[in-house]
Amino acid sequence: MTELSESYAAERFARLSDAELLAVVGKDREDYTERALELAQIELDRRGVSGAEPGMAAQPEVVFAAKKIRAAAAPLGVVWLGIYTALVGMAAVGTPMAMLVLDGPSSPDLLPQIPISAFQCAVAYGLSKRRAWGWYLNWVLLAVTLGLPGSGGALGAVGRLVMVALNGVYFAKRRALFE
Repeated sequence: MTELSESYAAERFARLSDAELLAVVGKDREDYTERALELAQIELDRRGVSGAEPGMAAQPEVVFAAKKIRAAAAPLGVVWLGIYTALVGMAAVGTPMAMLVLDGPSSPDLLPQIPISAFQCAVAYGLSKRRAWGWYLNWVLLAVTLGLPGSGGALGAVGRLVMVALNGVYFAKRRALFE
């Protein structure tokens, strides 16, 4: 079924009554393709109508397929992507600037921070342009973040672990956003 025919079928099913939709997924199901049956079931679920005709058992495979399709079609939130990208970019610039201001140009940590900041800038740019390489480099950045010694002792380490875990889940679910 093409995207256009799926759109047409979804619109057509939206105009049918509950009883007509129940007939589509019930007694008339042989007249429809599996995808059309899934679309009809999605419309029934959207309306909150039980998935079977009176006196007929529900079709669990259709209900399951409809839920699976609905979950796959749900839009992924990207608000955090913008915030995270901005934070990575600000950290790339802000960390060496803070070192210069607080410790002066002779800070022993400044020189090692420069390549890390350059890497953060590259990650921020790649993520903001939604490039696959930015997505992959972000995984390296998360691993580096986890492995770097930081302040805060054990509490700081737990904080970094939680941050890496949450961002790891977030970015794993959004792989499709990056070309």
